[in-house]
Amino acid sequence: MKLYDMINLLSHLQQKGGESMDHIIRFLVSIMANVAGYYIRKWLDRNDKDS
Repeated sequence: MKLYDMINLLSHLQQKGGESMDHIIRFLVSIMANVAGYYIRKWLDRNDKDS
């Protein structure tokens, strides 16, 4: 299952699930942001060590 498919599925569930699905989507988005930030920091630290 691709990430786009998962987000699309969650958005359809939000329409039916209401407030509780909003919390789940916000939680998943925060996890994805933390993972992206982790890899960006690793990439920047690796470039910092080269100079």
